[in-house]
Amino acid sequence: MLEIISQMFSVNVLRIVTTKLIAELNEILSHDVVDEGGMWKKKLGSQSLKLFEILPQAIQEQLLLERDPHGNVQVIMLLVEWISIDYIS
Repeated sequence: MLEIISQMFSVNVLRIVTTKLIAELNEILSHDVVDEGGMWKKKLGSQSLKLFEILPQAIQEQLLLERDPHGNVQVIMLLVEWISIDYIS
């Protein structure tokens, strides 16, 4: 039971922390192209940049590339990956 509560807590914390990052990325992606040189990162707030840089590469790529037809990040996919990675570690 404690493990389930811990996983639920992790999901909620991740959702809260990533909300600002996702909002900033949506704004950047709606106006700019993500360049390989990383110039777009200068438009992120300092906390969002720190969070983005500690995320695993696969999640970074999802945040930058995968959007639903309305332009939204598919957050549930990110949460499942994050929990899976955390559980395996």
